[in-house]
Amino acid sequence: MFRNIRNFLSHSRIPVRISAQSDKYKLYRVRFVPQDKRFNGLFRGLLLLSGCHIAANTLLQTFGSGWEEPLFIPLGFLEEGPRRRYELTDPEFQAFLKFNKDTKKALAARAKVIEILVKNLEANNRSKFGGDVKAEGSILYYHYPIGPPPEYIRKGLLISPAERDSSDQSEGASHPLRLSNLKYEWVSRPVPQNTMHRLSTTLYPSWVFNSLYLSAQATLGWLQTLKASGKTVDSMGDLVVMGTTTVKQSLGVTHRILQRTLKPPPPPRGHVVIDGIVQVSGNNLVVGIDIIASFDPETLGSLVFHKTHIRYVGKKRRQLKSVTPKIPPQFHPLGGKTTLVEDPTSKGTVQEAIQSSEEIRRRTVEQQRNFIDKQVGGVKAVDQKRVIQEPKVQDKGPESVPEIGVKPIVRMLKGKRGESIPDIPPGGGASERGDDKKQETDVDDATSSKP
Repeated sequence: MFRNIRNFLSHSRIPVRISAQSDKYKLYRVRFVPQDKRFNGLFRGLLLLSGCHIAANTLLQTFGSGWEEPLFIPLGFLEEGPRRRYELTDPEFQAFLKFNKDTKKALAARAKVIEILVKNLEANNRSKFGGDVKAEGSILYYHYPIGPPPEYIRKGLLISPAERDSSDQSEGASHPLRLSNLKYEWVSRPVPQNTMHRLSTTLYPSWVFNSLYLSAQATLGWLQTLKASGKTVDSMGDLVVMGTTTVKQSLGVTHRILQRTLKPPPPPRGHVVIDGIVQVSGNNLVVGIDIIASFDPETLGSLVFHKTHIRYVGKKRRQLKSVTPKIPPQFHPLGGKTTLVEDPTSKGTVQEAIQSSEEIRRRTVEQQRNFIDKQVGGVKAVDQKRVIQEPKVQDKGPESVPEIGVKPIVRMLKGKRGESIPDIPPGGGASERGDDKKQETDVDDATSSKP
């Protein structure tokens, strides 16, 4: 059974037919072993190296006559050097202290950052804003780095021409440049910060992977099977905008996530970082922009924008001009009958207030007159002849109390009503002790006789 299958899987079909008919013929497999090419490969390698050596010497003799600077060939990965903090003796730290005390320079730096941002927006997006772009407000903060940016080191091979002796530099002496005359060293060199940032973002594009993954997840997320029919939309970002293709939407999501995931480079050495939000507006739009920038605190130069991100966009509302009605000055209703109110609807209300105030005044006058009449009636009951005693002071003893008559009061009250008061004769008052007692009894009787 297995023999037939093995024959069937072989390359030739003739032995299969023969073996299927009878078992007289047997099939043997033969494997041809090639010759060992170890020595041939070694010979070819030596030949290639010798050819490269001859070609390099020829190139050095032809084009390497003026070569003096060494050549660095990087071999290896970037290594981050040790970090350190600023000390009091560092010039960068002294510049930070000086800038922190100078308020005018801080305000000038803030104004310069806003001015450059507004100019850039006006130059590129003037039509979208609908005219001139102006800064409405800003919230910006200053940050001082605690230390210089990290330094990076790369190891590699340094090739430099051999140094010549004074005896070899005589006139007419010619030394051809060969590979054997070069100097080879294994060294490590510092890498500039900008170069390192470009290399890291190019060789290790983690931000590209994150943006592609998130954009694909946002674009293809709707293809997943819904767990429930009543599933609601979590946010407005989950909605598919009508009139746009899937490719265009995915590219837009990729661009937005790319800006969010891309890490900005650190600020240069000795720079002050300024970040915050700036609100700009035109005739049509109001935009809030998050910025991260850095500048030199001594000269306010070398301004670098590390990141600009739009936080919100809104349509500007046009404010209508408010017309304030002209209201003439009004007098208090109790101040007089005449008013300066021109409104016919309010004129009747003012007249009613004036009439009510006059009614209250009339009632008050009547109450006062009634009170005066009662007081005068009591005085008439005491003395029907309208004899009013003058005030008299008893000088008999230290306990003498002055007796005050009611003549001034009656004259004041009745004088208002226009009545005349008769003069009191000088001898009309009682001077003796007995007359005083008689007057007191008469007053008591008159009081008791009142209804």
